Amino acid sequence: MTKLVLVGFGRWGKNLARVMNELGVLVMIMDNSADVRLEAGVKYPGVLVSDKMMFGSDGEPPLGICGAVLVTPAETHFLLTRQWLGAGFHVFTEKPMALSTHDAQSMISWNKGKKLFVGHVFEYHPAVVRIVELVKAGYLGDVEYISSYQLGPGKVRNKENVIFSLAPHDVSMILRIMGSTGTIGILPKRVSAFGVSHCADVAGTAAINIDFGMTQALVHVSWMNPQKRRQLTVVGSKRSIVFDDVAKKLMVYDRTGDINAYAKDGSEIFYDSVTEPLKLEMEAFVKYIETGEEPPTTGESALRVVQVLEAAQQSMAKGSIPIDVLG
Repeated sequence: MTKLVLVGFGRWGKNLARVMNELGVLVMIMDNSADVRLEAGVKYPGVLVSDKMMFGSDGEPPLGICGAVLVTPAETHFLLTRQWLGAGFHVFTEKPMALSTHDAQSMISWNKGKKLFVGHVFEYHPAVVRIVELVKAGYLGDVEYISSYQLGPGKVRNKENVIFSLAPHDVSMILRIMGSTGTIGILPKRVSAFGVSHCADVAGTAAINIDFGMTQALVHVSWMNPQKRRQLTVVGSKRSIVFDDVAKKLMVYDRTGDINAYAKDGSEIFYDSVTEPLKLEMEAFVKYIETGEEPPTTGESALRVVQVLEAAQQSMAKGSIPIDVLG
């Protein structure tokens, strides 16, 4: 059975610890904070808790651990992934995979036969999976426009801007949807972005335009919005579909005789709203280790997300000029 160590028992790490424990794969928790380690030990008394990995006299990790789940600040993903892959472990690293394309490419080259998995959890969301299936089947027609909103009050960061903090989810969903039309991993032709700083040195609100040529996508992200909004819309030549993650609804709207109009009342499409996407994600990582079955969010897939994010950041720094991605 797969045995994993969780590195980082912060807010999101606690969620992953719970899921890993439910799946029976959590055998160790690592964190630099003594107070956090105490909390982890109380919560999971049967799990080894430490501030460092311990190896036996034979040089093997404790309890047969074969992989690490890294839930640490974004700026640490690059070096920590290198360390754990170099030590011979499979690695699940949270998004963003890295803060530059160069670093992401380097991470892929380090794997040396080990599995590299990136936590783009929305690609495992049953509603998003359903959208991808409908697009692939041609139910919506040609994809003409995609919009994704991830807004709400959130933690203000100083080292990663909102593009690298929140937009990885939106960009990964958009690339997956566009890839479902025929070319998996499709990249846009160009990307432009505009950002606003609020009470930190980095942008806390950003709008990103992703140009695929015949299809345009808009991403609007902010951790300074007073109300929470998570919504994905895919506009097709036959139908449009809207996923509202706050209302937990997936709605489809038919086009009417007027090419620019849609039926006023949509139809709800039911999806599995019970199974937690985070659990599906962790199951995919475990299966990747045990069987080699490739999940949607490999290092190669996540690299394309970083390429788009980096182009958006470059555009924002240069007055919102479009940046070629050469998809």
